[in-house]
Amino acid sequence: MPYVVDSVSINLIWFVAGMTIAFYELDKQLTFGGALVGAAFLPMSFFAYLFKLGSLAWFFVGLFACGCILSACVTWSRGRSESDVFTAIAKWTMPVFLMHTIFAAGIRIVLVKIGVTTPTVHVVVGLATGFVGPVFAMLAMERLRPLDFLVYPTRYVKPGRNG
Repeated sequence: MPYVVDSVSINLIWFVAGMTIAFYELDKQLTFGGALVGAAFLPMSFFAYLFKLGSLAWFFVGLFACGCILSACVTWSRGRSESDVFTAIAKWTMPVFLMHTIFAAGIRIVLVKIGVTTPTVHVVVGLATGFVGPVFAMLAMERLRPLDFLVYPTRYVKPGRNG
């Protein structure tokens, strides 16, 4: 199978899982007990690495890690008002998630073309561009509506709930 198809197929499950949690508001069901159970990902990841287990084992390690982080965050935030910092971060999470690789890879190509090969420069400039680039791209897309459809399709299409 071509690498692109294989890579997208492997990582698609995380996107679908996040959309499912958001769409069905499953985050309200998570508890601190879920965070403790999710903490099982630490020994699971140790054994998956130690015994060189396959991608299915790593899928479950990732699933447990996500469950642990989500449960802990939901438990911690219950009964608290949302801070301005987290509100600002939340606004840019999806654009950065969707576009960070495009911007980071693009700047790395430019750096190599102009002869910059220092790993530290690549990491620092790549990280900065991976965060700042998507924010500016999203600002431009919001001004050029309906281009923001690429990041937030539910602003234009409301999926129906079946039961």
